[in-house]
Amino acid sequence: MMSAGGQPPSPAPGVEPDGRSDGGFRLYADTVLARFALIESLRPLDLSLEDLRKFLFSLANVDSGNETDHDNLGSYAKLADERAHHLQQQADQARSVSRQLRTALAHTQRVAHKC
Repeated sequence: MMSAGGQPPSPAPGVEPDGRSDGGFRLYADTVLARFALIESLRPLDLSLEDLRKFLFSLANVDSGNETDHDNLGSYAKLADERAHHLQQQADQARSVSRQLRTALAHTQRVAHKC
């Protein structure tokens, strides 16, 4: 898909490429790459695009003293804690299943060797 100017559309507002390589690939500044890395690190939170936008806005403006931005970041911190707890429970369950399967596998191998 091309924009009206004949260029491919920007991947996201506020993250315009600094230019293009000789091969036509987008080139980004380090600050934009850091923003991409931050966004990628938020993936486990399963944020909607709108929530992601609000998070990034609040993060960029938290030093302005706006209580709303501070409260928003507090809410996202709480969400991250809850999500981390949920993921830890899932990991614990997966380890338990793994142990049970390995025990069963070891038992069947011992029985097979006796035959």
